[in-house]
Amino acid sequence: MRQGPGLAECRSGGGQTLEADGLLLVTQPPGGRVATPVLVVLGNQPELLSKRCRTHDLSMRMGCDSHSAWGSVCDEWDPLASGPMDAKTFYDLQPTADPARWQLPVVPTLCTTGGFLFGGCGLGACIAAMELVTDRPLVWATGQFLSFANPPSVMDIEVTVAADGRSITQARAVARVGGREILTANAALGARSFPHQGQWATMPDDVPGPDDCAPRESPFPVEGTIMERLDQRLAIGRHFAEEPQDGPGDGRSAVWTRMPELLEMSAGSLAILGDYVPMGIWQALGKPTMSN
Repeated sequence: MRQGPGLAECRSGGGQTLEADGLLLVTQPPGGRVATPVLVVLGNQPELLSKRCRTHDLSMRMGCDSHSAWGSVCDEWDPLASGPMDAKTFYDLQPTADPARWQLPVVPTLCTTGGFLFGGCGLGACIAAMELVTDRPLVWATGQFLSFANPPSVMDIEVTVAADGRSITQARAVARVGGREILTANAALGARSFPHQGQWATMPDDVPGPDDCAPRESPFPVEGTIMERLDQRLAIGRHFAEEPQDGPGDGRSAVWTRMPELLEMSAGSLAILGDYVPMGIWQALGKPTMSN
């Protein structure tokens, strides 16, 4: 993942980036073979701090939860008073006496419908902890999951700074529950000026806007889980309730997603959305599969 002023991007498998006024998770097969994930996110926008819930149409700006439409306007809605938060608050990360150690309460609202910590939440919490410890923004991160974390429990996150350069810090975070290792995340953090920029991919022109898409369905109850905290609209692909296809699909899928509680997009919150990339696997196969 890479962040810039007001924009957060996730590189696709081919090393390309895509920029758009919104948030769209797309999987498409280069050369018609393997699905490649592309994650497009528009970052923090100062106008969101207004006390008016603005019409956001297809731009995916923060909406009003009392309305079902994506382009709702509500004069009473105050984003600062009604709960939008940063990633640290979203995860409820707690400091300890050691500035390099943080704690994540494992609660159902950070868990899957199966009752264990959602992988994207685990990686996102480690990213947020590393950014807090190093006081530098994330450049990239990867996580290796070794075990499950179930509620109610507390996950201890220990951050180690392996190398601290003038511009870039190399760090890792090890997350444990009761001494049992849950995951290890490695990351580079930092920023430096770079005068060059460019865009080598274009927004798919055959993807309908979120108002024209049906909510993404789940075959499992989502109440009280992380899935309930996401607003997803399936733009291209098959719903769980549909009958399996005869043979593989075309490998393309697209889902509009927003997280209404978040005041701004960050690397720590993008980790949650990145964990939905495996959704493209069963879309390509034409029948439901487990994420891993």
